[in-house]
Amino acid sequence: GSPSVLSLAVEKLNAKKKFLLETVGVSEAKLKQVVESPPRLLRKSLKLMEPKVDCLIERFGLSKAELGKLMEKFPRLLTYPLKKLEAMRNFLLETAGVSEAKLGQVVEKCPELLGWTLKSLELKVKF
Repeated sequence: GSPSVLSLAVEKLNAKKKFLLETVGVSEAKLKQVVESPPRLLRKSLKLMEPKVDCLIERFGLSKAELGKLMEKFPRLLTYPLKKLEAMRNFLLETAGVSEAKLGQVVEKCPELLGWTLKSLELKVKF
């Protein structure tokens, strides 16, 4: 792991573990994999991660179980700025023509697209 992670207080690590397991829905079996993929996930504050989880559940229509599985495959998701997630949601709905009902399915199938730039997504949609 990352040495800076070692400096985190045990209580903070326990709070983040509880958050990932209970709020996000990550399975206990995949927890280690999730936190080791981008170590900076452990350095993110819960105050910054909570609104992103809310956005993915409420605005993208993901269930907690779907979000948990998504985080197991693509843990980097919670490192993206909230504004970026909202911008990608708007793009998918308004420009790409994804229906609100299908939004969660699109993100489940290709979570990495939320990390792309809007410009590269526009090129892919035009193609």
